[in-house]
Amino acid sequence: MASHVIIDLLFILVIFFLVFLYEWRIGLVLVVFTPVYFFWMVRRANALSACQINRIKNATSFEQQFIAVISSIQTYKMYGKEELAALNLQLKQELFQDADKGYRTALARLAFVSGIFVVPVMLLVTYMASFAAISGRISTGEFVALVGFVSFLFPVLTSLASFSVPMKEASIAFNRLYEFHLTHAGMRKQQTHIKEFRSIRLEDVIIMGKQAKPVAERLNFFLPTTGFISVVGENGTGKTRLLQVLSKCSETYEGIIRVNEQHNLCDLSFSSWMDLVAIVPQEIVLFTGTIVENIAFDNTAISKGKITEMLTRYDLHHYFDTFPAALETIIGAGGMPVSGGQKQIIGLARALFKNPAVLLLDEVTAALDAEREKQVVELLFRLKQEILIICVSHKNETICNRSDLIIQL
Repeated sequence: MASHVIIDLLFILVIFFLVFLYEWRIGLVLVVFTPVYFFWMVRRANALSACQINRIKNATSFEQQFIAVISSIQTYKMYGKEELAALNLQLKQELFQDADKGYRTALARLAFVSGIFVVPVMLLVTYMASFAAISGRISTGEFVALVGFVSFLFPVLTSLASFSVPMKEASIAFNRLYEFHLTHAGMRKQQTHIKEFRSIRLEDVIIMGKQAKPVAERLNFFLPTTGFISVVGENGTGKTRLLQVLSKCSETYEGIIRVNEQHNLCDLSFSSWMDLVAIVPQEIVLFTGTIVENIAFDNTAISKGKITEMLTRYDLHHYFDTFPAALETIIGAGGMPVSGGQKQIIGLARALFKNPAVLLLDEVTAALDAEREKQVVELLFRLKQEILIICVSHKNETICNRSDLIIQL
């Protein structure tokens, strides 16, 4: 790239020398117009930086989304959300195409305005060279040479002024690569697949919060195949972070988390771990659609039958009978408003529908009234005979008194 700059500079010097040699008046015109054109082009090239940044960011965002969809395709298939994954990918692609279109439009606009500037100068030079040829100051051959030299001058100036464009693009790309490295520096290859769950053991685990500050330190405990584990503590002590770590939704921790006494949690594939784990977060995300779609992610008769069977088995069906159309009630944006307690019941049903080996609950009864809370707690303590339940609760004595283990953070 540096060699091209040197060649362009030498080319410009030679053109100026020849123009002054043949007709110094035209040389003076170029001395006046050339710096103006060059610095104007430099400013316009610098103005492309915003379009470049937007284009590259959208390109990397699209690539990251593509990689995320491909690497998590098993998870999407597990929930039957292939169309949702494709839609998210399409949205990212459209954003990139819009950014690319904006960048190319800016380049085209630059070329157009450049032409508007160059054409009058070329007409002036042609007029002066013609006048000089008619006056006998230069020959016809020198006239042709002058016009040819000047016609080559402006493309070379444009190339030289736009030298910063590819340089800035490379700089932006390296900066984005550095940001990507910082974001994913802690990620390891996730290749180990497991098909069953037997235990979890934490050894000197430190949970990191925002700005990489520890929120829970030196966690050492063993969680068996089944049982009910309560995680209690004040706000900001890392209870939710612990659930995120155990669900592999976050890797902001230090220490070792062993699964089945032989696998490191961070080495497990996300998809195989999520086949065994279900989580009910504090904020339940509801999609626009029927309750069946929100639980099973599709609305087939088979799914509805399985959901009805599951709700009956866990004695949750009566919660959904209160909806106008039962399981076919439309909720989400534009649908029937859903209370916080109803959201938590739907989130719990969604998790149980997976038939998980490990159930992670974050304040699952916080929005329930006393009667429903009692019923849900009774259900969970029945389930603890079959699966491992890890429940974050804010000093819930009813839950803590019946827990097999209490983890104080």
